[in-house]
Amino acid sequence: MQTIVVYGHRFHDGQWSDWEHICSSEEIDGVKDSARAKAFERGGQGQLLYCDYLEGSRYMFNVAYGTREHPEEGDIAVYGVCVNGMVLGEWGALKEHFEARQSAVRRPSSRY
Repeated sequence: MQTIVVYGHRFHDGQWSDWEHICSSEEIDGVKDSARAKAFERGGQGQLLYCDYLEGSRYMFNVAYGTREHPEEGDIAVYGVCVNGMVLGEWGALKEHFEARQSAVRRPSSRY
């Protein structure tokens, strides 16, 4: 079974925050269809590359209710995708995302 996780920024309560979404089986099918279309656009004859999954995820999940200067509630900007354990995306945003997750896990012990 294929696993796809999408990473992005989501505008919520007046600010951008990290957003991580594990795709359902229906969403996985949609991302794969979109990725195939992206592969054909780049001349790949339908042979999927990880970059196609990133672009397919952006096509499916990017949302723009507002403008870049004035985002609105629910806007999403995808910066990365994980397909079966392979992560591809914008390095700086992914690094910040995983560092934030890691620091949330390393909470101080309550014994002190």
